[in-house]
Parts: sequence; structure tokens; C-alpha cells
Amino acid sequence: MFIITFLLWGCNNRRHNIFDGDFRYVRLKGEPILLNGEKMNLEIPGVMEMEIVDTFLVAFTPMNNEGFISVYSTNSYKSLYKNIIKKGRGPNEFTNWLNLCNKNYIDTSGAVIWLEDNNKQFLLAVNLTKSVRQQELVIEKTVNISDIPKNDTWTIKRLTDTTYLKLDSDQLERVQGKFIWSVDNFNLSIYNTISKKNVFSTQLYTQKAENINFLAGSLSVKPDNSRVAITMLSFDQINFMSLDGKERFSVSTSKSPMKIESLTENDNERVEYYTSVYFNNNLLIAVHAKESRIDAGKASTEIHVFNWQGDIINIIKPAQYISTITLDETKGYLYGLNQTNEEIYRYDIRKILNKTK
Repeated sequence: MFIITFLLWGCNNRRHNIFDGDFRYVRLKGEPILLNGEKMNLEIPGVMEMEIVDTFLVAFTPMNNEGFISVYSTNSYKSLYKNIIKKGRGPNEFTNWLNLCNKNYIDTSGAVIWLEDNNKQFLLAVNLTKSVRQQELVIEKTVNISDIPKNDTWTIKRLTDTTYLKLDSDQLERVQGKFIWSVDNFNLSIYNTISKKNVFSTQLYTQKAENINFLAGSLSVKPDNSRVAITMLSFDQINFMSLDGKERFSVSTSKSPMKIESLTENDNERVEYYTSVYFNNNLLIAVHAKESRIDAGKASTEIHVFNWQGDIINIIKPAQYISTITLDETKGYLYGLNQTNEEIYRYDIRKILNKTK
């Protein structure tokens, strides 16, 4: 399949881009791929996100009163360990749900998933293989992040044992009862725990936002730590940046950047664009919803497949409505979740993945 990318480098588009970088309009030459999913016999009450690690399907259930994470088999789809992360105040229990970090891996000890506990200010490396085998939570490693300087922090990602990527702002400015994010306050930085200094820091956005949710997005770190991508929720674009700050640009399937003035204050009525993302060293796969929360499930979604250079490689149109995704890279199955009715579908994308290798 041939890829055609239109680059709009004009000063006008850069000036109107909410992200501090060039704006690129990208278009796929050819037709989207239509896929019909297989409904899985999986009932996971309250599931909001999923992650595949080795042969484990990890289900995140933040509203569950008993536990925040359960584990299932990708071979039999049977439950292996319900509520591995339990809700409570006892040993190895947590009062709030844990965020997924980027650094999941498989080694001789088994499959390990990294989680972020913002409440206790820790990063946790949970060994899924040992936890399932022993039917108790096995934490391989904890990292205290309370000493990392941060203000209003959105997220912290572990790059190495001594370097951490953080997305935060210095302060929120209240104007006429509304919170305003100043352009010089919203930063992406890399902190070194040995020198106790930022080794890199950059501003991301060029305009103030009257609603803090306007700038919401998912921060993805390429596993080789060379660049990041921010899939934006309220803007129809993905922002790419190298972690030395030298290359930074936005891509969109819309011809021109959206203006912040066009966004509605009502969170339920505002159109949401990129609602979920999966990535590895080669690809970034994102759900493009293009709908508001009150219209969720009424429109069909698209799945946009990019490489890390910002080229759009494929557009998948699933027959079912889905809002979040994850990928089993070994078997070539993409899993899609409809958060409204908690239905999970499986899509065979082996041919698509093979073409990108």
C-alpha cells in the first residue's frame, strides 16, 4: 500500500497549532480496511482498559469495590486471578486505582507490568507470572517517586532506573472562576535521580486553555526512549516529539489545526478524538472516536495506524463500536472494548502487522 502524506509547513498552521510544533495533514491513499470482530466470552464487570502482557490479559476495573485489576488467560480466556490489586488499607492493598506505565517486560522471572500509584507516590513492578502461580500479589520492585520534584503532575514514566519522564505544570491560574493553564507552565521534562536535576525540559503548548480538560491526552513513550507521542482527546491530532526536543510536529487527518476557541466548555458535549492508544517500537495504533460522550456508541469508530515518523499506514474500520484497544503482538489479535456495555471483541490484524515489518 502506498502512503501519501501532505505536509503543510506554513507559518499560519504552526501559529494556530495548539502544540508548539509544525502541523502536518496526513492522508492514506486507498480505502480503509473493514474488519468484523469476534465477540469474546469474557464478562469483566466495570472494565475500562485492557493490556496484554505475554499470555495475560490484564483488565483494569477502577470502579470495582473489591479490586482494581484482574488477570485472564489469552489462551483460554479464563480468569486466572481476580482482584490482583485489591482495594483497602492493609498490606499490599490500595485506596485508589493504579495507572499503567509503559515499561512492561518479560524476563526469566516471568511477565512484569509497571504501575503508578499517585496516592502513595510509588511505581510498582508487579510480576504477573508469580502472582498468578502463588495467587497473591508479588511486587518485584518499588520506586519511590516522592523525591522527584513535581507540581501539578499529570504523569511520571520510568525511562531507566535513574531517569524519569514527567508531564506537569507549575501552577493553575484562576480567572473569573475558571482555571487557566499558562503556556510557560505546561512542561515535559526528564529528571535524573543521581544529579537531582532536569536533564531536559520543554514547553508543549502555545495557548492558554480555559478548561484543563482541553489539553487532556495520552502520553506514549517509544520503548527505545527516543521520542514521545501525545494522542489528544479534545483536538483532532497526535503530537510527536523527539526526546532531545529537536524534532516536534503534529499530524492530523483534518486539513488544518483546530482552534481552541471552537471547543465547548461542556465536557459531555465536547467531541472526543483519540480515546485509546497502543504502541511498540514500530507502530502507534489509536482509536479515533470523533464523538461526544453523550453520543458514545452511536457513531462508528476508526483505528488509525501510524509509524513513529507520523506517517499514517492504515485505517481500520471495525464493524463494532469500540472505545479502547490493546494488542496481542505474538498472536496478531487486536482487542477492542466497548466501555458502554463492557463487550470485548477480537480482530485478526496479522496481515496488517506483517506489512509493517
